[in-house]
Formats: sequence, structure tokens, C-alpha cells
Amino acid sequence: MDQAIRIPVFKQGKWSPEEDQALKSAVDYYGAQNWKAIADEVGQRTSQQCFDRYKSLKPGLIKGPWQPYEDVTLREWVKYEGPTGWSRCSLWIPGRSGKQCRERWSTMLNPGLIKRNWTREEESILFEMYKKYGKQWSLIAKSLPGRSVDSVRKHIWENKKKLQNQPPEPDEELSIDPDVSDLPLKKIFISKENASEKQGF
Repeated sequence: MDQAIRIPVFKQGKWSPEEDQALKSAVDYYGAQNWKAIADEVGQRTSQQCFDRYKSLKPGLIKGPWQPYEDVTLREWVKYEGPTGWSRCSLWIPGRSGKQCRERWSTMLNPGLIKRNWTREEESILFEMYKKYGKQWSLIAKSLPGRSVDSVRKHIWENKKKLQNQPPEPDEELSIDPDVSDLPLKKIFISKENASEKQGF
């Protein structure tokens, strides 16, 4: 009888103190290169997760404002590699994680970003999409070219009161016979009553 193939299940979300310690020990043993072996030691975490987590734990991680030379390096990376591979990009910017590089590009440096005030048309699309999809910010941003996920989320929170004060949409439109649309309302009802009497209703 064939043995069932076991598919590894990887954790998502917050790391425990025990996992952090296992990660540090594995890096001390294997060095900060062999991430597959490190992930095997940690267990239930992918090599990419281990790499990203170690970058956040590594002494010297910078969490303050970006410096001009860091922005230059980030722009050069995107120029030659495209807006992807952020973990590898972080290796060229000491002290910055892949997540920081991605967020810096997508919210500040991308030349395609729109930073002017929101137009009424943009707000109309934004509010309609928010009512339909809720907090699916990435999906909403796709309908607003030039607006980042961060700017979409921020504009919603800044305009919560405006959203709450919007009048509800009518359930249905009143349909009026074009032949009587120009007649006074009283005459319309009288003519309809006379028609009903003639037909025996």
C-alpha cells in the first residue's frame, strides 16, 4: 500500500519567541545564506519567511526616515530589476527590509503616483468601490490608476463622515407616461379615473 504524500503546512502571521530563537540559532549555524536549511530547522516556516523575519530581527535595522542615497539605490534597483524582488533589493540597502523597500517605492517614489488633491470623479469611484468591497484596499486601488493602496486607505478614513452623511440611493425611479408628463398632476388622475369608469372597472 502506497504511503500518503504529506504536504507541508506553513504558518502565517506573528512569530513566537521560540521561533525567533530557533531562527537565530539556525542562522548562527548555517550562516545567513542557506535559507532552505534554516527553514527546515525552524519548521513550519518557508525560507522566504525566515529571510524576511531575520532581516527584521537583525541588529542595525533602520526604522526612521529614508536618506537620499537610499532612495537613489532603490530607484536604481527598480530601473534594472523592476518593482519586484524586494527581499533581494534590501540586500543593496543595508538596514532596510524588503517590506520597507516595497512600501517606500509604492507609496512615495513610484513616478506614476498621483499626489494632487482628489477629484470629485475619483472620490465617487472610491466611495462606490468602498461600499461594494469594504477594506479590500488593493482591489479598490486598481480602479484608481495613480493612487496607491496607502492613499486610498488614508482618504477613506479622512472622509468617513462624508460617507456616513451621503443620502441613500432611491429604490426605484418613478416612471411617468410620456403622453401625460406635461399635464398637471390633478388632470392626470382625473383622466385616469374617467378611463377606468368607461372600461367598467
